[in-house]
Amino acid sequence: MEQLTFTYEYNDEKSLNTFVVGRNQGLINNLLQPEHEFLQTFIYAPKACGKTHLLYAVSDIMSRNQSGMYFSLADPDIRDMGEAVFEDMDSMDYLLIDDLDAVAGDREWEIALYSFINRARQSNRCHVIFAATGLPSELEFSLNDLRTRLQWGETFYLEPLSGDELKTLIRCMFKIRSLEISEKVIDFIYRRITWNLPNVVKTTEQLIAYATENNVKITIPVVKKVVSDVSQMKLDI
Repeated sequence: MEQLTFTYEYNDEKSLNTFVVGRNQGLINNLLQPEHEFLQTFIYAPKACGKTHLLYAVSDIMSRNQSGMYFSLADPDIRDMGEAVFEDMDSMDYLLIDDLDAVAGDREWEIALYSFINRARQSNRCHVIFAATGLPSELEFSLNDLRTRLQWGETFYLEPLSGDELKTLIRCMFKIRSLEISEKVIDFIYRRITWNLPNVVKTTEQLIAYATENNVKITIPVVKKVVSDVSQMKLDI
């Protein structure tokens, strides 16, 4: 499994520089513990609340001086590999497993996860971090022993960002691209779109792309031009 020692690819739009911590500081502190011993963390929140962004950001930090990887169980390539994906993973410093609910009800995958957690605990090295849309007791696992093991470590709810924190996110996304956006424009965007994380990210990405390609500053007329169809903007994801 040499090709799996580390598959994370840095993405500056999904780093801690653009992750607004909000009420999640305790979770961040837990994820970035430096100890090389078995730890297990379970993160849950509805879809499109920033779980994947957080795991990418944590992987970016950890990969600088530790061995490990991130992968999503919703990724078809990972699913095709089956239980082989866990080979020797218990000897790594960390493993970030996203979209855990994608394999709920799949007996082979549940057994593979169960076996991996047992090995990781025995090795007493790896920090295993799971992310899902619900608590272990709420996911439709058929293997009760797996559900029990998923509750061994600390469990955190990823708190959604408030309205003001979403505005901070816009500022961060522009700043990392060395672009400027005024508070007046941010307030205008706030009034024009459904104010949730996926809509804010999608709209901000559109504006950044337009500003970069056309070498212009984002103003209210530019916002109107780039996102002209208000009904299309209101995704309610």
